[in-house]
Amino acid sequence: MVHDLWQLVYGDEPHDGSTLEDLYDVALNRARDRLADYVDRRLRVGPGPLPDHYRAWLGAPWRAIYTLNVDDLEVAAAAQFGLALPPVVHVNGMIGDDVAALTFSTRQYGARLAARQRVYEQLVDDLDRSPFVFVGTSLDESPLWQHLDQRGASGPGACAGSFLVTRSTTRARRELLAHLGIEWIAASVEDVGRALGGATTAPSASR
Repeated sequence: MVHDLWQLVYGDEPHDGSTLEDLYDVALNRARDRLADYVDRRLRVGPGPLPDHYRAWLGAPWRAIYTLNVDDLEVAAAAQFGLALPPVVHVNGMIGDDVAALTFSTRQYGARLAARQRVYEQLVDDLDRSPFVFVGTSLDESPLWQHLDQRGASGPGACAGSFLVTRSTTRARRELLAHLGIEWIAASVEDVGRALGGATTAPSASR
């Protein structure tokens, strides 16, 4: 997307290291309609075949799914695999929303930190009631930590029973997660998907 957005706003000029966050902001200001067309094409999953581990992950009996992604993966997976999905909450907006409402840029993240975010309040409420399985994230989202701290939910064992699935993480991050009660599972999304697909029942309290 960095390459594509650079071309969208600066054409064939040599890329100078501009970040996705800054390029998205510039595109919003200079080429909003073209940005909307690009995002709509680039971030729709489409009808092509999906890897089978998506069936296992999205078909497990979660109470809810929160995603940082703005694509429509769950829609494509539900159609392809015939899944009945739980509520899916797109924390950063979803494809089809106004491009200004999708959270990509530094200024947009700054605005979210400065304002009350009901979706993160809902997430923290759910995290207080049930364990989560975090996957595809290093848990460095500032709004999440902000709302955990505001609720006094960043102390020892605040997220007890939760898991983070990722192949690797740093020692300091593991210690921080352990402090919160989040257990690190050193595995890939595909590995766990295969395990879920072979299990007779999937965990019902996590998502």
